[in-house]
Amino acid sequence: MNFKMVYEFDAQHYFVGPTMIPIDRDLSATQTEVAPNSEKDNYWTGTAWIHREKPTTEQQLAMQQEIAISQLRQLIMNQQQQIMQLKGSN
Repeated sequence: MNFKMVYEFDAQHYFVGPTMIPIDRDLSATQTEVAPNSEKDNYWTGTAWIHREKPTTEQQLAMQQEIAISQLRQLIMNQQQQIMQLKGSN
């Protein structure tokens, strides 16, 4: 059986490592045949590898909090708009 080298990345597109798969097998959603250009390249853009610092746990939590706050602000604005529409229809 013949094998080919592919490069794995995780759900956040960070490089996991190389692996060998049978040559006739299709690539999974987290694999590419494109090798990283250098040892520093660790992030798959969908077309190429680039260097990108992996966020720390604290940075990841901060980003998630910012997203949650943004979603809450949008929800509040939508509710305020509905209130104004209801007041206007009375």
